[in-house]
This record gives sequence, structure tokens and C-alpha cells, in this order.
Amino acid sequence: MLGPWGVLALVVVLAVLWMPAELTATYQVRIAMVLVALVPVAVVDLRHGVVPDSVLVALLGVRAVVLGIDVARDVPGVWLALRAEVAVAVVILAVLGLARLVNRRSIGVGDLKLFAVLPLLLGPQLAIWSIMASFVAAFVYTVFVLSTKRRSRRAAIPFAPFVLLGTLAAVVLVSLPGS
Repeated sequence: MLGPWGVLALVVVLAVLWMPAELTATYQVRIAMVLVALVPVAVVDLRHGVVPDSVLVALLGVRAVVLGIDVARDVPGVWLALRAEVAVAVVILAVLGLARLVNRRSIGVGDLKLFAVLPLLLGPQLAIWSIMASFVAAFVYTVFVLSTKRRSRRAAIPFAPFVLLGTLAAVVLVSLPGS
């Protein structure tokens, strides 16, 4: 059996090998770091029902370092890309924050913060695909556990594992030729 560190290494290696060669090295690092971080986040969420802020702060630190590298290397469009990433993060915060205001049990604050960080690292398009795939995976799981009566409708479902699955699926599917 691989164990958690083996799974983590396998996820990162497969994701990095799968990425198209035309992606910049710094963007590949951003994607790899999200996948690396989501493994322990998913485990903590499953065990304790929280998304650790420390991991989200570390991911923002990665983004800041990568931004500094891109600015120093004079990568074209870096500020425009950052503006788009921030705009998508704000929209995600607004939409999911409104859902939380309407129904406190709809989404956890940690999940909300995790979704807001994703566009800053994955970019707007991949983040949106990741979030949609996460919700689809969570929906399928929820239908299954409710139909088999393994959980009640009021039971909280940790969402970070679905974010990991959705992000991995988005990275793989968006990277396919012709996507």
C-alpha cells in the first residue's frame, strides 16, 4: 500500500507529467503546489471537518513568489492575468458567500476560502472547471449516500476531498489534446 505520502507523490508526478509542454514552468509549479496542498487538506477535512488556514496562507505565499518570478522575468501579460484571477476569486466569494448567508449549512467557511484561493493559483479557466467538477463529484457522492441511507440529509459532508478530485479531473481533462 502506498500510504498518504506515496499517494501524494503519485498525484504530483502524474499531474506534472500530464501537463502540456506549452505551459510555463511557473504555472506548472502553481498547479503542482495546489495538488500537493489539497491532499493533506482533504485528509484534515475528512478527519476534523476543517480546512486549515495555514495551508491556504502557504498557497498564497507560493502565488506571491511565483508572481515575483514572473515579474522579474518580464513575462508578458502577468498583471492582466493576475487581475483576471482576482476578479474570478471575488465572484466566487460573492456567489458562494451569498449561498452561505442564505443557508449557513450550504458551504463551510474553509471551503469558501479554498475556492477563493483556487483562481489565484490555477488561473480562472482551470479554477472554474475545478470547482464545477468538485460540485459534480460531491453531488454524485451525496445522491449515493442519501439513496443508500448511509447518511442523513442533515449530516455535514467534508468538501475538500471533492475539491481534490475535481481539481485533479480538471487538470487532466483540460490538458487533453483538443481541449
